Amino acid sequence: MREQAPPDTPKELLERLPDEWAFVIPLLARDRVLGVLIVSAPKQAPLLRRDRTTLERLSASLALALDALLLDEEERLAREREHLLATALTTINHPIFILDRFGVRYANPAAAREYEWSQAELMDMRFEQLVVGKDTRQGQEVHSGVVESGIQLSNDVHRRKDGTEFPAAVTVSPLTGHDGDMLGQVVSVRNVSQDRRLEEQLRSTEKMFALGELVAGVAHEINNPLTGISAFAQILLEEELGSEQRESVALIKQESDRAKGVINDLLLFARKTERGTGPVDINTVIEQTVRLRAYPLRNAKVSVALELDDSRPLVSGDPQKLQQVLLNIVSNAEHAMHATAERMLTLRTARNGDAVQITAIDTGSGMTAEIQRRMFEPFYSTKAAGVGTGLGMSVAYGIINAYGGTIGVSSEPDVGTTVTIVLPATSA
Repeated sequence: MREQAPPDTPKELLERLPDEWAFVIPLLARDRVLGVLIVSAPKQAPLLRRDRTTLERLSASLALALDALLLDEEERLAREREHLLATALTTINHPIFILDRFGVRYANPAAAREYEWSQAELMDMRFEQLVVGKDTRQGQEVHSGVVESGIQLSNDVHRRKDGTEFPAAVTVSPLTGHDGDMLGQVVSVRNVSQDRRLEEQLRSTEKMFALGELVAGVAHEINNPLTGISAFAQILLEEELGSEQRESVALIKQESDRAKGVINDLLLFARKTERGTGPVDINTVIEQTVRLRAYPLRNAKVSVALELDDSRPLVSGDPQKLQQVLLNIVSNAEHAMHATAERMLTLRTARNGDAVQITAIDTGSGMTAEIQRRMFEPFYSTKAAGVGTGLGMSVAYGIINAYGGTIGVSSEPDVGTTVTIVLPATSA
C-alpha cells in the first residue's frame, strides 16, 4: 500500500506556485497562530482590495471556528485523562485522597472501605478530621519527615466512622500544575495494623526461642541432681526406718518427684523432649478432653458446644500431649468464667487446605493486652498463689511448636477469649 505524503507547509505551497500571485493571511485566536490562509491568483488578475478585506474577515471566522474545534479536542483529551486517572485510583487497594485548600477533592473507593464513610461524605470533609494524632509507638518502620521532591512521610493514628482507630503510614506528595504552581496534595494512606501484628509475633517468637534455650539449659542442670535425690530416697525407703524417718524420706521422694515433673514441663516448653508422632483424630482428643473435665465444668455451670468437622481431620502428634494442651485451654477457660453470668465454651475444628484449625472460644473475663503478651511465659500466671504453676500455656506453646503448628490468643476484657491452634494436616 502506497504511503500518503504529509501535507505541504505554507512555505512549500508558495514555492509550488511560482507563476501565481499568493496572498497569505495568518489565522489568529487568543494571541496564537493556529494556521494560515493562502489564496493564490494569476498575476494577470490580482486580487482586488475588497477581495482582500473579505478574505481577512473570513480568516477571522475560520480562526474562531478552528480555535473552538481545538478547545473541544483539548477538553475531550482532558476528560479522557481524568477518566483514566479515576479508573487507576479505583483499582488501588489502599486509601488515596486528593486535597486542595478547601478539603478532600477526591477519595477513592478503598478510602470509603477503610474509613467506612461514603466517597461523597469523605469529599465533604477535611482530611484532618480523620487523623486522631501522631503514632508514638517505638520501632516504626517509616519515620516521619520530608524526603526528596518534597514528599512527606508520617505515622499517624486514624479514626473510622464507627470510632475504631488504626495506625497509618501516610505519604503526602505535592500536586503541581504545568506552570509549577501548587494545586493541592496527593495523600496515600496504608493501614499498618497487620504489619504491627506480624512484627509483634516475630518479636514474641524470638523472645520465646531465647527463653526456651535458657530454660532448657537450667532444667537439664537441675534435673540431674533431682534424679539422684529421688533415687537415693527410694533406696532409703527400702531400708528399715523409724516411722518419723520414713515419713521424712517419703516427703523428700514426693517433693523431688514433683520438682522433676515441673522440670519435664519446662523441657516440653523448650521442645527438648522426645515427641511421639502418628495420625491423631483431633475430634476424638477433644471429645475425650471434654469427658475428662465434664464434672468440673458441670459444677462451674459451664455449657460446652462442640462444633467438630464431620470429615474428622487428622494431625500428626502424640494424642496424650495434644490432650495436655487442650486440658490446659479448657481449664483456663473454666477459671476465666467463674465470675461471669454467661458461661459458654465452644470448641471447634475445621480443615483448611493442608492445615487443621482448632478454636476454643469462651465468654470469660478476658485479658488485657499486657497479659496476652506474657501468657506463654513460664511461671507467669494471673491465678491466685498456689493455684497452678504458671506452666500450662508455656507447655502448650512448646508442644504445638514441636509439631510444626502455631498457637495464638485474642481476647478482650469482659468479652471473652479465643485460642486458635493450627496444626499441619496428615493422612491415615
